[in-house]
Amino acid sequence: MIFIVHSSGGLLLCSRGEQQQVHYYVCNPVTWQLVALPELPWPGHYNGLLSVAANEDGTIKNFQVVLVNYPWDWKRQGDTMYLDLKVFSSDTGQWRAMKQKLRHPSLDVGRVSSAFVVLPLPNRDAKDARNQCLGELQGGGLRYAHFDFSVFEMWDLQKGGENGMGWKLVHRISVMELAQQNPVATDFACNSTGAVVEDLINTNSLFTVIGFHPTEDIVF
Repeated sequence: MIFIVHSSGGLLLCSRGEQQQVHYYVCNPVTWQLVALPELPWPGHYNGLLSVAANEDGTIKNFQVVLVNYPWDWKRQGDTMYLDLKVFSSDTGQWRAMKQKLRHPSLDVGRVSSAFVVLPLPNRDAKDARNQCLGELQGGGLRYAHFDFSVFEMWDLQKGGENGMGWKLVHRISVMELAQQNPVATDFACNSTGAVVEDLINTNSLFTVIGFHPTEDIVF
């Protein structure tokens, strides 16, 4: 089964399987084209990010895929914590492994170390749910969105705040209102699960956010 991992610049990062993935694909859902990445030499549990660089005319210049191991797999040595990063570049066509130090990660929020920035995400009640997405804005910058049980929220990263950067809430709407505006999708979710809409909202599973439109203010 193919899973959508992340999206950027109109492209999708997909994986075959949801755990211990070794096969990844970068797909264009408009043209139905895809690029199969070389098999990942290091199977494991990763969060995946896709970063796309475009030319001035909007065509794709290159892309990178970054896989980050889950927090429970972060390795600690004394006061230093290590992230295991697996990075693929379309320029080289190869994967490479990297280790990134995070000293006192709970205190390093917003500080830059080797071009690596640790940022806290906006708070939400559904802390253990994975129904969230981080992506890039057209022209640079980060956008984050999540479903938090009864509400959907979208945030943009802006300069300012205690650590020099902070999240600004740009959209907020109730999930029930979204359900009423999208009856076809809502009926499909209810019919395929056998649940009523209120139960799906209460379990944070009615809708899933998977990415952002590369040029328009649209969430998928």
